[in-house]
Amino acid sequence: MHHFTWSSIAAAGFPFPEGVPASLVSDELSAMLVSPDPKVRDDLAYTAAARWIGDGRLDEVLEDLGDTAADRFAHPEIQARTFAPLVLRCVLARAVSEPGTVPKTAAERWYAPFTAWYPTEHDTRG
Repeated sequence: MHHFTWSSIAAAGFPFPEGVPASLVSDELSAMLVSPDPKVRDDLAYTAAARWIGDGRLDEVLEDLGDTAADRFAHPEIQARTFAPLVLRCVLARAVSEPGTVPKTAAERWYAPFTAWYPTEHDTRG
């Protein structure tokens, strides 16, 4: 069990929660990224995910994060679909800056769901 709250992490400037497995952090972030609450989704989850992916704190789960994001291009809720490319961009940027963190086959696998979603997304409020 982890001993932190997301609001305390945000208040402290988003330090990575030491001693917490990256897989647990990733699972929690992924769940929060579909929240209809913009404070949870934007201010906490996306801010933390973007920082920690870029910093290499989630390298061991990058492919899983990419798979989850790619799957969300077909999600029924708009916020899940619109945050999918944002997370995927972070994952791919990390893969470019740190070769070997994401297999080429994974990036290729994510291309089809993105290209199926992008031209057909009708909810462009954001």
